[in-house]
Amino acid sequence: LVNDLNPIKTPLILHASIAGIFLFLSGIIAGSISNRDKHNSVYYRIQEHPLLKKIFGQAKTNKLASFYEKKWAGIVSNIWFGIFMGTTASVGLFLGLNLDIRHITFASGNLALGLFGHGMELSTDIWIWGILGIGIIGFFNFMVSFSLSLLLAFRSRNLPSKELIKMGKAVWIYFKINPKLFFFPPQKN
Repeated sequence: LVNDLNPIKTPLILHASIAGIFLFLSGIIAGSISNRDKHNSVYYRIQEHPLLKKIFGQAKTNKLASFYEKKWAGIVSNIWFGIFMGTTASVGLFLGLNLDIRHITFASGNLALGLFGHGMELSTDIWIWGILGIGIIGFFNFMVSFSLSLLLAFRSRNLPSKELIKMGKAVWIYFKINPKLFFFPPQKN
């Protein structure tokens, strides 16, 4: 498990990028379900369903509707994310391809598990490669998912890719002015 965190000896970047694609897809699924439910007034339908009101009463039916509205899209997208992540290696094996996933959460757990399995003693190079690998995995998980989301948003608004460069420059200027806001939430008044 620990050796899988070495970006030199393994296709870690490819596998982290695959997980980033799945993060993007699960976000699309969540948005799709949320939009569909809003469009079809599912929250209101649950809230006003006569059988549910009769069985649970109005207060519990309202709680159920509120739970559905706030949580259901996330639950479904997490289920699909788990399916994507869990089946990738099997699909890769079936196709004869070296497909797998590397997610920052799993990678961190694998390093901790490897540390525990080796009696809390790992060599310095394994520590360095492990921590570096976790950082690389997190970077590619985020960048692939974020880049795909940003490209989709630009495409949906018919914005030329030149605008992305302008936006990047504007963000960089803002970062230089106030870098703290990129790492810590602003103080509420």
